Amino acid sequence: MICPNCNGLREMFGFFPVYADHVPQKDRKISIKLPCDLCDATGVIDDDYHKRLAIGESLREKRLDKELTFRDFCKKFNLSVYEVSAFERGKKLNNEITEKIKQIYERL
Repeated sequence: MICPNCNGLREMFGFFPVYADHVPQKDRKISIKLPCDLCDATGVIDDDYHKRLAIGESLREKRLDKELTFRDFCKKFNLSVYEVSAFERGKKLNNEITEKIKQIYERL
């Protein structure tokens, strides 16, 4: 399935409007290309993406219902910000991390 973030292009554009004084005017750009982090720059995602996304979104709502901010949640349960963010966005993680995060959300 084509990645919904990059539409199969394997990269995305990020805006970068702030420049250091030492960057010459000719080298300044308003956007930069970034590899797509959802599909890991492959342009495709697996068929289970929408299932993982639905789980991630529902668990995110549960976290918000408990009035836990994203960073507070990660800090409270000693979780990686990157992994929790990826989990809530439906990104495929290894089974051990996925199960650990699911168990913590279930205990909320």
